[in-house]
Formats: sequence, C-alpha cells, structure tokens
Amino acid sequence: MKTVASPETPPRHKVTLKELIGSGDRIMLFTLPFLIVGVVLQIAAPSFMDVGGPPDWLRAISLVVLAVGVVIWLWAVALILAKVPHGELITTGPYAVMMHPIYTSVALLVLPWLGFLLATALFVLVLVRGLGTYSWPMSIVVTAAIAIACDVVFKQWLGMPLPAGPLGL
Repeated sequence: MKTVASPETPPRHKVTLKELIGSGDRIMLFTLPFLIVGVVLQIAAPSFMDVGGPPDWLRAISLVVLAVGVVIWLWAVALILAKVPHGELITTGPYAVMMHPIYTSVALLVLPWLGFLLATALFVLVLVRGLGTYSWPMSIVVTAAIAIACDVVFKQWLGMPLPAGPLGL
C-alpha cells in the first residue's frame, strides 16, 4: 500500500501590529485632539457643551443605542485581536451579520446632540480622510457635498426636520 504524502502547509505569516490596525493609527491620531478638546470643554465649561438634549424618553432610547454600539464595537475588536494575528477569517459574531461591524458601531456612537448634519459631516470627514487616499481639499469637498445632499434630501425634499446641534446644523 502506497502512502500519499500530504502537501506541506505553508508557514503562516505572522501578522504585525501595523498590518492588524491598518489605518487605525492614523484615524486615532486624527480624532484624538477632538476627543481631548471635547472632554476638556465638558469638564471646564459644561454649560458650553449643553444644548438642552432630548426629552427623557428619547434620552433612554439613545442610551440603549449607545450601549448596543459599544457592545458591537468591543465584540468586533476582540474578534479581530483574537483571530487576525493567526490568519483566521472572521465569520462569526457581528461579522456573520454585517460586513463592517466596527463602522456600524461607530455610527451608533455618534451623539444626536451634535446635530445631524454636523455629526454626519464629521463622521464622513474622518472616514474619507482616514481611510481614503483623498487630499485634504478633496476630503472637505466630498464631506461638504454629502452634508449638503443630506440637507437637501431630508429637509427640503422630504420635509423632515433633522436634529439641530448648538450651531443650528
């Protein structure tokens, strides 16, 4: 009886931290100053950051959505840290339901008190600039175009009032 030798599996490539986080370091460096300024303003002058907020029932719903966003984000990050360094494809957990659970969870974390258009513009700018290869001027143009399109579609065409933040946006 002849024994067939199994082909050797190639050695797995050890994933470096840079390969694992990809653009995450650039996104973090871009967003960290905004986070620091926001936290400092909230501590130093809470009335400056107060925009009234929603009624209690909407605040409760917002907190539930926020909690869901945090759980999805933590779950997705834990799966990435556990599986990607070993070269495993993630097909379980939130990745079984959606393609990009971290982006989805970040969208759930954007607070409505910023105002819809301002929150959308900041979120799009971070995504376009952090993940894309656009220059700053092009990133700003794309962000402005999307914010204006949202304003036209929702406010003008559909007549839907959008939550306004401290700047009325």
